[in-house]
Amino acid sequence: MNVSPPTAKWRNLGIAMLVIAGLWGKVFPRLERVPSVQHRIKQLDELGVDTAAFFYTDHEGMKRWETEVDAARRNCPTAFW
Repeated sequence: MNVSPPTAKWRNLGIAMLVIAGLWGKVFPRLERVPSVQHRIKQLDELGVDTAAFFYTDHEGMKRWETEVDAARRNCPTAFW
């Protein structure tokens, strides 16, 4: 099949999006039903980690960590860089 490069790129993008949608919509939700994954989710919940949070900044514990890092940077501005 001889496909022009721009068409091939769009086709590849579409395939990639379908794969991601399939993983996100079908595979990942089914993984939540696996006993070992359920156990790990329970452990994280007990530690106060929101397993549904999309970004690390969505976690409650992140606020405390950011405060500690800010204090460390004030005490030693070259601590991280």
